[in-house]
Amino acid sequence: MNTKILSSLLLLLILASCKEPVLPGIKAGDPFFSNLAIADGQEHELEAGVNDYYLYSSFMQDNQGVYSLQGNLRPRDCSDCGPQLRIVFRDVKVRNTTEKPDPREIVRPGVYDFWGNQQDTVAYETHFQAEINQANSYTYNWDLGDGSTQNQQQFSHRYPTFPTSYGVSLQIEGNNCSSRLFQTIDVPKAGCFPSFKAQSLGSETEFNFSTQPLSGHTYAWDFGDGMGASGALTNHNFPARGAYTVCLLATGSDCQASICRNLYVGAVTGCAVNFSYQTQPIIERDSLGLGQIEVYWLDENGREFGASALPQPASSFFEVHAVEDYVANEKGEPSLAYSFSLKCLLFAGVDEMELEIAGGKMAVAFPE
Repeated sequence: MNTKILSSLLLLLILASCKEPVLPGIKAGDPFFSNLAIADGQEHELEAGVNDYYLYSSFMQDNQGVYSLQGNLRPRDCSDCGPQLRIVFRDVKVRNTTEKPDPREIVRPGVYDFWGNQQDTVAYETHFQAEINQANSYTYNWDLGDGSTQNQQQFSHRYPTFPTSYGVSLQIEGNNCSSRLFQTIDVPKAGCFPSFKAQSLGSETEFNFSTQPLSGHTYAWDFGDGMGASGALTNHNFPARGAYTVCLLATGSDCQASICRNLYVGAVTGCAVNFSYQTQPIIERDSLGLGQIEVYWLDENGREFGASALPQPASSFFEVHAVEDYVANEKGEPSLAYSFSLKCLLFAGVDEMELEIAGGKMAVAFPE
């Protein structure tokens, strides 16, 4: 064979052997994974196999037993270079370490909720404060109705979400004086917690009772002597001197709460203990995020924004249009490709940005 022809063939073989390898499933020049993203009004075209971008798919199982299947479209060999897009699908249930998920249960056509958009009340933080009509040194013995006790004048206590009603009692002792008050509190409804004032009208047994009315609420009084009244403002004449426990029940369309107070009527001396309480719900995002989606965007400065930090507005959405089997990733793990569209807010600290993608395509890996 002609020496020049042999030399030319050898050169071609050498050049072919030096060609940069292409990762499995990614065909350079003909991007299968292409996403035109509009991030805060700026267009970014991210395509696997173009400008050294690759689609990295993976999966993991967290310590709560929830699998995450994800894809990350980013520059090769630079995990903190932007812009890049990462989408994570969370499993539909908790699994043990030997149970493998069905990826088509997790990645399927349909609309998804953003993880963090669903928030639950996980407990109720209730602040109690004892009030005594005489200044002195007292011991405080609280029974909080859930097996817990306290010995402070004021404190906060966390109740679970169920049950909701608790019988709370406070007993004080000191200076040869003892007083006790018992109240049934309905924890979730204590946001409409009432308070009231009792003022003598001159006669030692006649008092004016008043509360700050809330719109749409009704008020029922129990004066502890077998008598009652209604309304936010009322007068009552007690039948005799003595100690009475007066209760006020406030009822609204979605709320009911009561408050009781010890009251001395007439020339009766002694200590009288009362206590007030206020409740705030402890709201946390759904910690498992089953069947939900996570979306992350890394900008050109390497700052990551995520959709899960705060609840999304009503205009946000994430929808998968189609799912198909795809080739194994660079680790040999099986994968699925899917087409999608999204619009959402992304958060980084106090900053936020809007992300919109129409007709994008990504992939996830899953365990065999």
